[in-house]
Amino acid sequence: MNWYDNGNGMMNGSGYAIFGLAAMFIFFGILAWVIVKMVGHDSHSGAHHDHSNHSRNSSEALDHLNMRLAKGEIQPEEYTILKSHLSK
Repeated sequence: MNWYDNGNGMMNGSGYAIFGLAAMFIFFGILAWVIVKMVGHDSHSGAHHDHSNHSRNSSEALDHLNMRLAKGEIQPEEYTILKSHLSK
């Protein structure tokens, strides 16, 4: 005779413990999956692409600014001001 035996067959105390354990594993598995998806998507996908696009655009703009200075289209004082705006 089992300590939790109430005569109802398989779903006695140990049956509920197995069901509860399985439900707990499923719940925490889904919770971990959601957290990984949220953290992974926000920190890596969006920020990485935005940073690479920003640095590429800044580099192209700086190249253009350097060319304008080399051609004599702008003065060195204006170059310094525009360069400081690009670095922000």
